[in-house]
Amino acid sequence: LRMADEFESISDYITNILKLRLKLKDTEQRMTDEGVNDLQSLHDKVTEYIAMVAEAVQNENHTPEFFMEAKTKGTAITRMMKDCRSKHLERVGQGIATPLKSLIYTDMLTAYRRIKDHAFNIAEVLAGEK
Repeated sequence: LRMADEFESISDYITNILKLRLKLKDTEQRMTDEGVNDLQSLHDKVTEYIAMVAEAVQNENHTPEFFMEAKTKGTAITRMMKDCRSKHLERVGQGIATPLKSLIYTDMLTAYRRIKDHAFNIAEVLAGEK
């Protein structure tokens, strides 16, 4: 039941990212190439992470090795998200990002981090940590 709730939370954040993307389009905001590339890289890492956790659920993988890998990769994603945020704040300081675009971008970054957090919660359940 806990894992189902975590997967549902992941899907809610995916929906939020889509809504934020649509808001960018509707308000005719355009992200910088660097911002798009950073988000795409973060998206790819989070997608791989979810796939790894989903495969572990499917295969009932509760090994300590899986949990350590989930922890290590989760930490790397958090670090990557913080790096994206720092680079974004530099662009904001340079006046490249509008306030609305900045809010949308940081909300997207937060959503990706939350997705990772919920996937890690699933890994904890599999490993018997929670």
